[in-house]
Amino acid sequence: MGGKGKKRREKNYLASHGGPARLPPPPDRSKQDALPSKLRVLMNYTSPPPPQGSREKERILLNKL
Repeated sequence: MGGKGKKRREKNYLASHGGPARLPPPPDRSKQDALPSKLRVLMNYTSPPPPQGSREKERILLNKL
């Protein structure tokens, strides 16, 4: 019956001494469609705004529709 305790101790040791990272890597910004809307809003606060030229292009495209 000592197998469970050994596995638990190994898992705890790896977690505290350089096991896998505690936080997953940040989401890929190219796949933002799969992210929840609230998370996209939070990510927009942490990233710099896009250059002005790209916004003008978006406006032109939207006006054509």
